[in-house]
Amino acid sequence: FYIDASIEPGAQFTFPTENREGAVYVVDGDLKINGQIVEKNSLAIGKGTQDLDIEASSPARVLFLGGSSVGSRFIYWNLVSSSQATLNEAREQWAKGPGHSERFP
Repeated sequence: FYIDASIEPGAQFTFPTENREGAVYVVDGDLKINGQIVEKNSLAIGKGTQDLDIEASSPARVLFLGGSSVGSRFIYWNLVSSSQATLNEAREQWAKGPGHSERFP
């Protein structure tokens, strides 16, 4: 899901993630998300599939983002994979430099 929303000051509500991962990007305004103050230009990421409790103390514009989990990811520098073995292979190919693999021409 991707939802661009304006929130009135004093609004309090729960955004249901419906068992999907969810996050809120604060474009403008003052918000508490799950009890934590989230500043303008910041991203609040929900834990697992928990719903997001929103409380606005000023007019706010937010983006609700999320969806079904893509599973665990393994990360090394700018390489990301759902398989540790694939990530290790990519690391080795990357270390060889350009022109030494099909993955990194």
